[in-house]
Amino acid sequence: DRHSKIMIDSVKELRGLGMLVEAVNGHSYPELRAMFQLSQKVTSRPMAIIAETTKGKGISQYENSPDGGHGSLTIEPGELEEMLREINNG
Repeated sequence: DRHSKIMIDSVKELRGLGMLVEAVNGHSYPELRAMFQLSQKVTSRPMAIIAETTKGKGISQYENSPDGGHGSLTIEPGELEEMLREINNG
C-alpha cells in the first residue's frame, strides 16, 4: 500500500545517507530493548530504528478498522472494560 512504499523509500534514503537502518517489532519490549542496546554500541555511523506497529494493536475493534481507532472520541458503556480485558489477556 501507499504507506509501505513511503517506508521503503524512507529506508532507502536513510541508507543512502550512510545510516544503519534496522526494523523491529514496535509492540515487543524485548526487541525494542535489544535494538536500543545495539544502538549504543554502534559508533561508526548514525543508526535509525524503525519500530513497525499496528494502530489499535490489542483491541480488536480498533486493530481491524481502517482508522485504528484514531479520532474516536466516544466510548459506549461497557466498551472500556472490554478493551482493557483484551489488552490484559492479549
